[in-house]
Amino acid sequence: GMELFEEALQKWEQALTIRQRDNASTSTPVPWDSKKRRESMSENIPEEESQKREFAEKLESLLHRAYHLQEEFGSSLQSDSMLLDLEKTLMLPLTDGSLRLRTDDEDSSISEDSFFSAAELFDSLHFEEIPFHLSKPVAAYEEALQLVKEGKVACRTLRTELLGCYSDQDFLAKLHCVRQAFQELLEDESNQLFFGEVGKQMVIGLMTKAEKNPKAFLESYEEMLHYALKQETWPTTQQELEGRGVVCMSFFDIVLDFILMDAFEDLENPPSSVLAVLRNRWLSDSFKETALATACWSVLKAKRRLLMVPDGFISHFYSVSEHVSPVLAFGFLGPKQQLSEVCSFFKHQIVQYLKDMFDLDNVRYTTVQSLAEDILQLSRRRSEILLGYLGTETSPEMNGTLPGENEPLKELI
Repeated sequence: GMELFEEALQKWEQALTIRQRDNASTSTPVPWDSKKRRESMSENIPEEESQKREFAEKLESLLHRAYHLQEEFGSSLQSDSMLLDLEKTLMLPLTDGSLRLRTDDEDSSISEDSFFSAAELFDSLHFEEIPFHLSKPVAAYEEALQLVKEGKVACRTLRTELLGCYSDQDFLAKLHCVRQAFQELLEDESNQLFFGEVGKQMVIGLMTKAEKNPKAFLESYEEMLHYALKQETWPTTQQELEGRGVVCMSFFDIVLDFILMDAFEDLENPPSSVLAVLRNRWLSDSFKETALATACWSVLKAKRRLLMVPDGFISHFYSVSEHVSPVLAFGFLGPKQQLSEVCSFFKHQIVQYLKDMFDLDNVRYTTVQSLAEDILQLSRRRSEILLGYLGTETSPEMNGTLPGENEPLKELI
């Protein structure tokens, strides 16, 4: 039985290898996973190619589960078929999916028949519930999964596919654990300082790469933090965010999901009028940049008029966005290739950071404390990579250990 199982693994690996090679030779890798981005790209590629890409993603997921089974039964893969360590590929653009195979020396003589056979096999499987026995103790996850089944865990937006979760229940269970872990982390003032400083330095790095002066951004950012730290503003902030669909006042829900993920989604679907300007070959790059910035400011100005609290948290967030949104928009949508690569790398690192956080193999879901420890280490590692790429110097306090001077944020986030 195990011999046939390992033979099937080899066939699936070879099939996926061929597909990845074909992708590399016919298209430019996309440095982030995004359903909407793939849908927009599919307008320019044949339908068959789109289906092959979808099959490749499913096959990667199938292999991931198969490796769990093999580990459970005490068998090991040969060194030439092991997954590459993620840390070895962090500084390179990645194709869709986080699994990477050692493919440089493999024989490419196998046809795509095996690829489609594996894909058809995957389609016959159902993963509404986890189909394998977990190889690590995950007590916190199992408790959260029970709460999900009882309908006690809610969220604003399901990120199941984006974060590589097996099902909506799997996503919600991990989300519940991640919320608790961040709550524990942010009870420590040094960690509050760490996350606040990392966020600031990342934006400074992006603005510097875009040749923009970050002074005005820093003033707005500090004002927003100052407002958020006032205990008397927390009930109002909660009311504002609940009006936007945020169901939990956690760091993940507010910063990572509501602010970052929503911003990325908005940039994937810009207004047609904006695209028309950016695609006009007769307009200069400087004119396009000015027009895009004006469009961003106009949208924010219109949104301000609708705020339920004119000087609340959302208003302060909009003040920060006035300086950041034009940079990101021109980076993702504009004609400057170098800036586009910087913004793409930034987004890829953020999404991969979240994927690692929701991966039972990368962090421990044994207890909330162990998960919090792993998330902090993961945050340090990703921030070092991203800030190093952006050329931003890290200050000594950006290690999550030095005490801060601010009030605890745990009741807010």
